[in-house]
Amino acid sequence: MMARIGNLHDNIYLQKEVEFRRREFVKSHLSVHASDDHVPIDPDANKEMPLDQVVNDGDGVLTAIDSQKGEHREDVIDKSRICTLPSSPDLSIQSQLLNTIVVKEPYISPLENCKPSVQFHIHTHNETHWILYTLDEYGVKKNKGGDEFYITYTDNITLKNNTEVPPHAVAFIYDQENGSYLLSFSTTPMNPSPENLSGTGRLTIYLEYTCGIGMIPQPEKYHWKDSGATVRTFIQDSVPIPHLTTFHPPKLPNLSPWPLVIFFGDSTMLQMIKDQRKMDELGVPQDQHLFMKNNTYFQANIRTEFRMDRVKHIGTMFQRMHRKQLLKYESNVAIILGSAIWDVLMVDNVQGRNFTNHLEACRTFVEKTRGTYRRRQFYWKSPSALHMHRVNCTEALYEYEACVNSTRYLSQSRVRFLHEQQKVLMNKLNMEYLDLYNVYYLSAYYTGEGDGRHYRQELNELILDWFYPSNETSVRKIDLSHSSLNDITSL
Repeated sequence: MMARIGNLHDNIYLQKEVEFRRREFVKSHLSVHASDDHVPIDPDANKEMPLDQVVNDGDGVLTAIDSQKGEHREDVIDKSRICTLPSSPDLSIQSQLLNTIVVKEPYISPLENCKPSVQFHIHTHNETHWILYTLDEYGVKKNKGGDEFYITYTDNITLKNNTEVPPHAVAFIYDQENGSYLLSFSTTPMNPSPENLSGTGRLTIYLEYTCGIGMIPQPEKYHWKDSGATVRTFIQDSVPIPHLTTFHPPKLPNLSPWPLVIFFGDSTMLQMIKDQRKMDELGVPQDQHLFMKNNTYFQANIRTEFRMDRVKHIGTMFQRMHRKQLLKYESNVAIILGSAIWDVLMVDNVQGRNFTNHLEACRTFVEKTRGTYRRRQFYWKSPSALHMHRVNCTEALYEYEACVNSTRYLSQSRVRFLHEQQKVLMNKLNMEYLDLYNVYYLSAYYTGEGDGRHYRQELNELILDWFYPSNETSVRKIDLSHSSLNDITSL
């Protein structure tokens, strides 16, 4: 009984810590630029304003906000600084969802108390952040959140015809839960300091989910025809450049001094260190690997999610793969652990919205493994961001139905929530957390074609450079043909 009470207390603690970190995350990305200083904005400020107050949105434009009703009066707004996308409501969004959602007891339709967002107003007049408002099919502003977007700015200096090019900035998006969203733009990891920008460019809005559908956990979509993603792309050209925050790499440990660095997890762990380009050049078989750094090692995709009924199995795999190495290198080894993609995507992984069972499995595995292999350096790698707007099952390299099922629960909101929970947990366990989440979030352009969850080698090369500041680049060939666990098929 005491143990169960302790777990309940930990879960409550986790939830409070996650909410605190969420607010801190918002404050760090939504800032007012005053001279050379950045003053944080209270992310709930707009919610707490009475009706008779107004907000200076920049350039002398005043917007009245009724926080009680979630309504926003535009009678005093400079209309020339508002983008409306699409030009008329996209009613196909609602019809698509009505065709997709198949509800069976005990679940209810997410549309029962929410009208899909089918049009958007983006206010671009503020110097530090923009605001996106959602509208229903009647053109009425919504007062509920739960939509998921990916929003980019691409300067005219690189726009050529309709060819896709990397964006110069990506918006961090804060759901105010009243139908409006704050947008704060950051430059990207691959181009943190773009030069010679013209000051005008293209705003692209990818609508991924509406009405909280992205946050729905297993097994609620079991009977649905697909994920319920409403992937639409809306483009507005000749938009003035938003205020840009410069991307800075996260603080990460230097891995170059370690004789051996073991990566343990799923296919995203392997792709982080694998030199696929060199393998293709040399014709290396897929049951062998070339790694971009000569002290890294990955044996095989564990091909399972972290949950309590599989912790023992995962521990056995870890022993089979790495026990001899850990004994040989003793304390001169670093181990990087991580689990997220399978936990979010597997249709039979019934975790609920809070991933409680998963977090307990992570705790159990970490405590047991560190207890067995003392004096080794352990790290936990953050999840990578998931990008539903990059998924294309009609052009997938595997069967359409398999693609639909493997992406049924793929969403930014679920993996971000899991990232926040894991970060809090690892802090409690005194496990160093390698926080790369925002790096992946800002880098959707560098996901594999039609994939949405695996990232191209050029981004992984950049990330490894942060771990290896001496820029050591030699590679080592690892033969896995002898292993019974050499199946590295990606999820």
